[in-house]
Amino acid sequence: MPYLTAYGALVEVGGMRAGDTVVLTAASSGVGLAAIQVARRVGAVPVATTRTGAKRDALLNAGAAEVIVTDDEDVVERVLDATAGRGAEFVFDAVAGPGVLNLAQVSPRAACCSCTGR
Repeated sequence: MPYLTAYGALVEVGGMRAGDTVVLTAASSGVGLAAIQVARRVGAVPVATTRTGAKRDALLNAGAAEVIVTDDEDVVERVLDATAGRGAEFVFDAVAGPGVLNLAQVSPRAACCSCTGR
């Protein structure tokens, strides 16, 4: 089911394609890990977020191009740096918490933002 959720939201609904950048919250969750793989499969660039640095290596090994530790780093600044100021075409937010406002800032060109959390 995680792969169907990720693929459906990012590819079928969002239209993600090769070269797009996608920011993924809760990237170490089942859906987050699936989204990393889906992004890689279509040639997109997955940027994973996690609260602690303990999961950084695992996310990089899973295929994330970048990992942002939200407890220690500014998400907007890091995404803009990683994309040479362009921002992300997609945000896949599996948390839908207070950070959603920051996530909107990383996709300045009215990108697709999918919230799957509670």
